[in-house]
Amino acid sequence: FRSDSEADVLVHYSSAVAPWVREHGPTEEAGDGRVAVRFTTADPGWVVRHVLSYGPEAEVVEPPEVRDMVIGAASTLLQADPGVGQQS
Repeated sequence: FRSDSEADVLVHYSSAVAPWVREHGPTEEAGDGRVAVRFTTADPGWVVRHVLSYGPEAEVVEPPEVRDMVIGAASTLLQADPGVGQQS
């Protein structure tokens, strides 16, 4: 995939998924068992899908534009199914 622009994205992963994330590429320790991964991507939409696939175990830290994209996508999902994320 080629693009005229790329985004540098920092994602933090919780200690619950950190062992798996460590197995799949370079990481930085983020404290309390968490890890951070830096991505350079031409498709911020990929980052949104990737982070949402981890649910609450992943968080975009920067840039704010990509973080806002994740928040917007999560809000859309919650509006489509308000029961998402609620325990029975």
